[in-house]
Amino acid sequence: MKTVLISNIGNRNIKYKGEEIPVKEKQFKTLTKYYWNDIDNLIENISIEILPNHINENVEKIYLFVTNQKDEKFNHQDTLYEGLIIQKKIKQDYQIDVELLEFEGNPSDENEISEVFSNHLKRIIGT
Repeated sequence: MKTVLISNIGNRNIKYKGEEIPVKEKQFKTLTKYYWNDIDNLIENISIEILPNHINENVEKIYLFVTNQKDEKFNHQDTLYEGLIIQKKIKQDYQIDVELLEFEGNPSDENEISEVFSNHLKRIIGT
């Protein structure tokens, strides 16, 4: 049986030089984009948090839900670039394929997020 890991990505899934990336100053998306644009030089300074506790020899693929909101008033915490960084780091460290599942809507809207997540999950499990 194929084992997959499905996870939502929040703002605390990576650290840079052992430090969390600031969220309060509205720098999260800007900083993760900066790290992503120079990932080959910075990757050794980045550590993945939380996810490694759930990765074992049975995991064949990882699906990560990331946000990339179109509304600029709220997108400073988006996790798209964090997801790209994690994708590259997992491929490097674990040789596991990672697929990013991008959510462009408002993650606070339970109806919208539920529908999008449900559609992705149906595709993943093949129903």
